[in-house]
Amino acid sequence: EITGLPAGMYTLKAATRSDSRMDGYIYAGDAKVAIHKVGNQGNDLGKGWGWTVIEDVEVHTGTLVVGFTGTAQENGVWAGADNFQLYYVGAVEAATEAQKAEFAAALAEAESHVLGFAKDEYAPYTNVEAVKALLDAQAINLENASAKGVELVLPALKAAVWTANAEEMSIIYNGDF
Repeated sequence: EITGLPAGMYTLKAATRSDSRMDGYIYAGDAKVAIHKVGNQGNDLGKGWGWTVIEDVEVHTGTLVVGFTGTAQENGVWAGADNFQLYYVGAVEAATEAQKAEFAAALAEAESHVLGFAKDEYAPYTNVEAVKALLDAQAINLENASAKGVELVLPALKAAVWTANAEEMSIIYNGDF
């Protein structure tokens, strides 16, 4: 965890390498990027080491959690991450009024699909992506939203397809719940 950072956009860079049977990642906040799977030969830094980079990392609270994680496909697998470097790129670009309006309209449209159910009540939606898109959108505070934050969430929110399976809809329609 890195603290005391000024709000802004950052790039994280780390030297990484791993066995081909390792699914490893470096992460910065919610962003993650897969590390190199070339073993211990070659790559741009030699002996399998290569730069892995995460760009456009937003920091708002002055704190950023960075690190390395991975899952081995079997015993005896290895990976490494070293020489982490964090660069300040610039200020976070605020969302424009047009972006905020488009976002608010898309959020209202998505939320309209769950009307008829009290907050936190069961709703018969089986599309996990749609629910995730709605929850991601609801987590954004439009007053201080960044352009990047809106751009990341808006396409999934607008593309969300709300579905319910036929059995659940029949139960609801017939009042058998």
